[in-house]
Amino acid sequence: MDGQLQRSRVEDHLSFTFENNLVYWSGGKLLSGLWKDVNVKLGKNLYWDASTKPIDFQGMNFSQWQRAGKDVGSVVANPEFLAAEGFDFRLEKDSPAFRLGFKPFDFSKAGVYGDSAWIKLARRLQYPPVEFAPEPPPLSLREDFETTPVGKPPAEAHISVENKGDSLAVTEEIAASGKRSLKIIDSPGLQHRFNPHFYYTPRHREGVTRCAFDIRVEEATEMFQEWRDEASPYRVGPSFSIKNGKLSSGDQELMTIPVNQWVHVEVSAALGANNRGTWNLSVTLPSQR
Repeated sequence: MDGQLQRSRVEDHLSFTFENNLVYWSGGKLLSGLWKDVNVKLGKNLYWDASTKPIDFQGMNFSQWQRAGKDVGSVVANPEFLAAEGFDFRLEKDSPAFRLGFKPFDFSKAGVYGDSAWIKLARRLQYPPVEFAPEPPPLSLREDFETTPVGKPPAEAHISVENKGDSLAVTEEIAASGKRSLKIIDSPGLQHRFNPHFYYTPRHREGVTRCAFDIRVEEATEMFQEWRDEASPYRVGPSFSIKNGKLSSGDQELMTIPVNQWVHVEVSAALGANNRGTWNLSVTLPSQR
């Protein structure tokens, strides 16, 4: 369900080579993680989804995928197993796998081996039915940072800092309400322009999602707020930026944001069946409170 092949980390060298394999499944996606860069090599593979649904190659069809330099010599084709549903993975004589140079092996020898008593012991084991854990419930969060120790990041958030003078931590220097706020400090020379950053994973699927927060920017602040889904590649929802005191969405400049003052921002959007491709943005200035 979660992916036939998963790449968990993008590295700055060749991570691995995946060649001469038959990848056969029924439903679910083929690739999990990121596969578009040059540091993973695929080739001479056969892919087949027995559900006959079109296979997604990281947002591309197979022709586009190969034009991007991936899976040279690979094919999307039925491998023609004798009886895959009965776990008989012998190949028919005219299987396209042979044209790729695939060399069949005796899969009956896979598994436990040794003396007969040892093999019988393994065969007596009865496995319980597979049960997948339910998805976590949707996140409902109200964070004022009052219980977070000064100098620490918010506990529920995913944090990314490079520790090169940049930081993201709770402070008591100033606050919109109460005593504390989250202070984000940028720094020159960071590897990624989007750092430091933080995000939450609410796991919302239906209904209306609302995100509201108070923000105080300086004159040179550049910040970006964006909603994403969990697809690969991900799809972007409501998003806006504040740069040099101007709030913009896409290429449209919407308003001026006063510097060194607290401004209240609310974003809401309908999800699932109620989604109409629109979202709402509300900004309350200090003079309007």
